[in-house]
Amino acid sequence: MITKDEILNLENTLYRAIKNNDVEILDSLLHADLLFIIPSDQTIAQEKYGVLCQAILSR
Repeated sequence: MITKDEILNLENTLYRAIKNNDVEILDSLLHADLLFIIPSDQTIAQEKYGVLCQAILSR
């Protein structure tokens, strides 16, 4: 069973990868078929997620 600390570590790794636009780490953490639905109801595929996050964080 995965522990709370392991989950928090993975969440922190994900946040850092998004913040740094580290595509390699994002690819290792996110499933290739993962789809994101953003507030405008637009669906974003996993490969574009890093670009979207970087644009949001740079505002």
